[in-house]
Amino acid sequence: MKNINLKIIDMKNKLNVTILAIVFFLCISFLILCVSYDESYIFYEANSLNSIDKVEIVKQDGIREDINLPKAIKTNEPFDVVVDLSTYKRFNELSIMVWFPYCNAKIYDNNKLIYEVNNQKNSIIKSGAYTNQIIDLPNGISSIRIHIEPTLKNIGSFKLEKIMFGRKSALILDMLEKDFLTILIAIVLIINFLFAIIINLKMKEFFKYDNYSLLNLSILGFIVALYFLTQLETISYFFGAFKEFIYFMEYTMLNFTLIPALLYLKYKVDLKFYKVFNWVIYMIVCNVVVQSILTFMKIVEFKEMIYITHFIMIVTVVFIFISIILTDSEKYPSKKKLFFPVMAINITTLIPIIYYIIFKKHLFKNVGLITVIALIVLGFNELSSKYSDYKKEKIEAKIYKKMAMTDTLTGLKNRQAHENFIKKIDQNQLSGWILSADINELKFINDQFGHLMGDKLILAFSDILMNIQMANNNINSFRIGGDEFFIFIQESKKFDIDGLINECKIQYSNCTEFERDFTPSFSIGYCYYDYLESKSVMSVYHIADKLMYEDKEKHKRIIPNMKY
Repeated sequence: MKNINLKIIDMKNKLNVTILAIVFFLCISFLILCVSYDESYIFYEANSLNSIDKVEIVKQDGIREDINLPKAIKTNEPFDVVVDLSTYKRFNELSIMVWFPYCNAKIYDNNKLIYEVNNQKNSIIKSGAYTNQIIDLPNGISSIRIHIEPTLKNIGSFKLEKIMFGRKSALILDMLEKDFLTILIAIVLIINFLFAIIINLKMKEFFKYDNYSLLNLSILGFIVALYFLTQLETISYFFGAFKEFIYFMEYTMLNFTLIPALLYLKYKVDLKFYKVFNWVIYMIVCNVVVQSILTFMKIVEFKEMIYITHFIMIVTVVFIFISIILTDSEKYPSKKKLFFPVMAINITTLIPIIYYIIFKKHLFKNVGLITVIALIVLGFNELSSKYSDYKKEKIEAKIYKKMAMTDTLTGLKNRQAHENFIKKIDQNQLSGWILSADINELKFINDQFGHLMGDKLILAFSDILMNIQMANNNINSFRIGGDEFFIFIQESKKFDIDGLINECKIQYSNCTEFERDFTPSFSIGYCYYDYLESKSVMSVYHIADKLMYEDKEKHKRIIPNMKY
């Protein structure tokens, strides 16, 4: 019956987890379809927004060049960007949205200054970080000139992003639309992280044996969520006042991305890699600390040290590949479940790094979204499955604990429970009477009349102990052997122990299961245990046991004339 109930619980848990995972995946898929469907008409009128893809740049030496955006300009010297607005449809109250990374800028209408961006003003870092600005333009304007002064001199190039032109409300809505899916996924990852913390706090004992693997998985998702949020135009626009903090979070989260993965995997792969995992983690932490110090001392910036970060990430990913491949799947069966998802995450980490090194373009967001969606589903399924398993294990634990601590014949607590109770007496500093009891002539009765009759004698005595337990909650009885019993009575020395023993003897001798010419009896010894004065629980128990054997010698063997 117990096995059937456990199977039903297991089936329900698996069904619930599967349904939740499917529903969650369908919701994400639906959102992707909604956001990708006809971008020009979801939130605003298409004609009110223009993407400026072509501009003219004028360098300090007077050289002019028409370029298509986005474009990396190979210079760290000031230059101008001329934007012709005359070819675009005109509206009243127009604005322009420009991304200003690591630079100061001034925007002119002819030679009239209409807006200034000074990222370095009051900034705690040298470059002033980056901001996304929406600038209101004067009515009737036909062109603007943006004077850009790069603040990072060690990069050697400056990235010009696409410039958006239109109504301010349309620009904001377009920005929100493009970032909507990423924001939604980031929120889900953060909720998943908070959910994991709550479960971890509620089930500390359970997660202790799990080495916090699920928590590390959710932390990985949380770090990825923060990293992607720092990449968004929406975050940069609405939280521009905190641009240094966003800048710091971007590169710190990029550095820390693989630490939760390392913490998760170091308990799953061969133990010979355990120390190496720790060394790699220390290397990543030291890199973040050193880069942070150099950045805030305005010596070298995160952006300028990006190749060091990429190198460490590549080394880490390669090490993870090697450790998983060299782990024996028979000795570590979890390798089979980890191999493909971990390899997929490593590949989607490695490809964007190589792509950036070769083409100087970010690919993390494009490739990472696939990984993030998989991570959400995997994490949600893992947490739900683990919680379901935990609930099932709690039910099993209660069943098996009761079975393990109960004597199957009598229903009293058994020897294992007795050993645990002895520890409890010491831990809780309990005092009371310790009794050792033994049924008289049980071996003789078993030999002469069979074990069925012997079991009747044991059951009759156990029933008496069970009854006095029910009458007094301070009494605990245990069957610790064939006909051996241990009783602890948590009472003072004034307790009428002799009166209780005599009452039990009378009840046992008057048992109706046996013929009147047979009088069942038991021997007993007892001694008081005082946790302040007694040497130990077991020393007092040995005294009680010795007294029990002395009492046993007083009883003569009786050969009963029984009908059975």
